Amino acid sequence: MGHDVLINATGFGAIKLLDVEEKHITPVRQQNIRLRKDGYNRCYIRRGPDGYYSTAFARGDGTIYMGGIKTLGDVDFASYEDQRKKIMQRQHDNQPDVFPSPNPLDYDFITDHVGVLPVIEHENGGVRVEKQVLHGQKVIHAYGQEAGGFTFSFGLGQQVSKYVQEYLTELPKPAETPIPSKL
Repeated sequence: MGHDVLINATGFGAIKLLDVEEKHITPVRQQNIRLRKDGYNRCYIRRGPDGYYSTAFARGDGTIYMGGIKTLGDVDFASYEDQRKKIMQRQHDNQPDVFPSPNPLDYDFITDHVGVLPVIEHENGGVRVEKQVLHGQKVIHAYGQEAGGFTFSFGLGQQVSKYVQEYLTELPKPAETPIPSKL
């Protein structure tokens, strides 16, 4: 096969993989914005009831990536001004020292970013990170975390690395038919 372990991090592709046929992936649409603001060095995340979600990440280049609008089951890639305003209102509410105005026009806006990402909801098992042997092939599945790549990547990466090490260091299984002794 040319490899010892296959890592399946296909996201939506797991739905169509014949040996996987993931049934629990749901699309989630997320609208984010990016603006220019020197001096911001935080990684802010706040989640709350009824899908409340607000983030602001310093990007190290004088820009901030801010999120806050997530819609389960939505595959619309258009960006909406009312959602941009809602993102800024949340930033103002959560970090008024950094965002003294809730009005997006008061900032150096760069762009909207809309993505549709794969999620496996908690009631369906949550993020899939597990080992499986399919037709003799050692597979590690790692998908379903939606937009949390930045925050989930460290833990997912550690778990995948642990599974790879387990696969590479496990002893071969004994033969099913005993080998006769010549003694």
